[in-house]
Amino acid sequence: MAGAVRAFLRTVFQPMPRLDPQRARNLPVPADAQKLVAELMREGRILMAIKEIRTATLYDFRDARDAAFAIHYGVEVPTRPAPEHS
Repeated sequence: MAGAVRAFLRTVFQPMPRLDPQRARNLPVPADAQKLVAELMREGRILMAIKEIRTATLYDFRDARDAAFAIHYGVEVPTRPAPEHS
């Protein structure tokens, strides 16, 4: 039984991919989105923070994740105006 539990946990709890907050220095995010993301990350709402960046910038998941964690850890992320959505 213990072996089955360990095998199950290995499939469910995969290690998180390596985050690269330094890469986020080249990923501009609108200032209002940065404030909201910082608040969401403090509350532990990581996926909502990533979704907010994806909505505000149209980045893919990896770029949005790196930007969210960079904002959380205090890495300077450049600002830019929000894109016009049609």
